[in-house]
Amino acid sequence: MNIKVLKTNNKEVFDFLITQAYNELKHNRGLSNIKDEFLKNYIKDINVDDKLYGAYIDSKLVGCAYLTYDNYIKDIYVLKEYKKYEVEKQIIKKIIEDNDKSIISSHINPNSIDKYEKLGFEEIDNVGDSIMVERRIK
Repeated sequence: MNIKVLKTNNKEVFDFLITQAYNELKHNRGLSNIKDEFLKNYIKDINVDDKLYGAYIDSKLVGCAYLTYDNYIKDIYVLKEYKKYEVEKQIIKKIIEDNDKSIISSHINPNSIDKYEKLGFEEIDNVGDSIMVERRIK
């Protein structure tokens, strides 16, 4: 598996990210016909110092993550059929490896807490249907 750090203007990874985020929103919240509005709101939050991480298996983009300039993992998406390859774990490891700041944080699904704890993250807050986690670099 090859994980690349890319600029936020990388069209392939950004399109993948937007499509996966939109599909999750549509599926989980039953929303449809909001793609244009969703895209506009997502794009307006982008900072030039943000990073995209693209995970490739055999040259196919199978997962990605969006890391903000202040080291917040905003989104991680992996194609369902590639979850068994621990793509999300490998992306997080790459983010940790590349990190030069003292803290990485994210809001995660409570079902993912064990995975994040094994990577050195600690639960900071329970926020309704998500958990705020952070990892301090020593």
